[in-house]
Amino acid sequence: KQGLGTTARRFRLVLYLWLANLFFAVLVIGPFIYLIGKDFARSLEGERLLRGVDFIWLGDAILKHGDALAGLSGWALIPLALYLVWALFSSGGILGRIAAAEERTTLALFVADGCRYFFRFFRAALLSIPVYLLVFGLLYRLIGLPLASWSKTARTPWGDFWASTLRAFVFLLLFSLVRMLFDYVKIRLVADQSRKAFRAVVVSGGFLARRLGPAWALYMLIGVLSLLGGALFLAVSRLLGGGWGALVLIVWLQVYAAVRQGIRVLFLAAEFHFYRGNVR
Repeated sequence: KQGLGTTARRFRLVLYLWLANLFFAVLVIGPFIYLIGKDFARSLEGERLLRGVDFIWLGDAILKHGDALAGLSGWALIPLALYLVWALFSSGGILGRIAAAEERTTLALFVADGCRYFFRFFRAALLSIPVYLLVFGLLYRLIGLPLASWSKTARTPWGDFWASTLRAFVFLLLFSLVRMLFDYVKIRLVADQSRKAFRAVVVSGGFLARRLGPAWALYMLIGVLSLLGGALFLAVSRLLGGGWGALVLIVWLQVYAAVRQGIRVLFLAAEFHFYRGNVR
């Protein structure tokens, strides 16, 4: 409830995040759209492509613009790198505004919080690299050994199916736990005004170890809401066809992008209130 209330009150955060997401999307796909428009903007083929992807055309376009596409793919790495920087910066802005419950949400304050916490979050991100390597390079492989053995010795396809399913479940479980851990690391750095990223990792790990059940249940509840939103988006998207349907699809895509940003704020808000309500 507190997370939903905070997300609703801080709706401007969703607007800022959506606008930034739109900006990065235009940076990435803009040059590709230009190439498509250059060839098909005034042709009947362009109208037909609105109804779906034509793989024959796609192959021809790759052959025709192969050099340009290679250059554009390299260009796409620049917005990607900038987006990773933005992800850390915006996390600081979100948590800073959530923590300042009595203050308004303005763009200036959002940017100020992003600047204040950026380097703390950057150090936390660097610390997350060895944690991910340890969890997935060692722990996941150790857990996967008996599952791989089970899959190889299975006498029916069902044995291989259940082994693969359990392996996927273990992967998602470990990934969610590590990601949740570093959410709480960021929260501690903001809520307790700490500058020590390593200590925040240790303290957050201890905090979650004592409250893992409810913390993970909260995380998965919001995750399920996110999956349901994605399923709804795909279901509606399938109903939209060519012509005006293509324009409606673009609008629907932006609505979903805004919802995704709202869920991001909800994740951090709910976890922030859980931390504040249980920390000693």
